[in-house]
Amino acid sequence: MKKVRLIACFLLICVCFGALYSCKSKDTLTLNSKYFNELEAKEVDPVWLRNWMYSSQTNCYNGPLFTLNEIQGELYLEKREEKGTHRVCLSGYYFVGIDNGEFGGGVAFLDYYSGEELSVKVLSEENCCGFLQPKAFVEYADGDGGFWSEDPESCYVFTGLAHMLIDRGKIYKLSLTEDGYSFDEFADLGSQPSAFVMDGDNIIVATTKALLSVDPEGNITELYAPDYWTYFWINSMVKKDGCYYMGSSSGILKFIPETKEAVWYPYYNTEE
Repeated sequence: MKKVRLIACFLLICVCFGALYSCKSKDTLTLNSKYFNELEAKEVDPVWLRNWMYSSQTNCYNGPLFTLNEIQGELYLEKREEKGTHRVCLSGYYFVGIDNGEFGGGVAFLDYYSGEELSVKVLSEENCCGFLQPKAFVEYADGDGGFWSEDPESCYVFTGLAHMLIDRGKIYKLSLTEDGYSFDEFADLGSQPSAFVMDGDNIIVATTKALLSVDPEGNITELYAPDYWTYFWINSMVKKDGCYYMGSSSGILKFIPETKEAVWYPYYNTEE
């Protein structure tokens, strides 16, 4: 009888340690959001991803769609609003971008200063996917220190279109000059950009085909491009704690640059 009790106690201890280990090893992502507070890592199911992307639950009428942001150091999900207009202000000069998908778009300079009436100067007729300003160190007038801020003299402009058999995308460098401004091609991405962040001097950009890194010379390095990448449908990106967190229609993808590994946190139960 005593032997049976000892065996039972041993088995109970094993079960307890197993439960503790499983809890400790569970990979979860904590969010500051009213929609999801904690997501559990799952294996990527490409078939489920594809079906979800093409389902009626992910369009702008039935929802839900989410955008990933960082607020006070925490990852935050908010409902995504479809926007076709982007703008950036460089030292008081305004540039706007329009994205109407297959119906066209463009990038333009709004000139308030050269005449009595507002004039619009078109820089590109490609769909504008957004602007990205690098960080610049601004010194105080007295020379005693300074602070980091968005560069008021330059930015990157992302253009592209993915529709039917068309898939193209580029980065342009927009800079203010003594004579006005310059607008030059910086890198040909080969596919439409959908989310981007600065990482030091490099640009990390998610396109419809891959996650890319673009160095200050415009050279492109592919970071992550599984066969099912397009099914993630990335729409936003945050750099946090040395990792890239990418929001999509169905979950959050975490990419770890040091190990080249990716972790998938779906919003919904992929087993349903």
